[in-house]
Amino acid sequence: RLFTTPLPAAAGATPAFVDGQLFVPGSDGVLYVLDATRGSLVWRYDAGSPLLATPTVTEGAVLLATSRGRIVALRR
Repeated sequence: RLFTTPLPAAAGATPAFVDGQLFVPGSDGVLYVLDATRGSLVWRYDAGSPLLATPTVTEGAVLLATSRGRIVALRR
């Protein structure tokens, strides 16, 4: 086992793994970005409603789909 990291809510969908980071969409509406080697929190973003789809991660952006029908684009 590499790590175990407790989150405040269940994952809403499968995490995305990009460049050594895990992008975990939370059923609580929060995107949790974890260091994939230690499991420590790198940053988080509260989208305001549950995230029920795997985030799309590009070189410069993170795209989220919320349960309220919004697409959120974040600078990475």
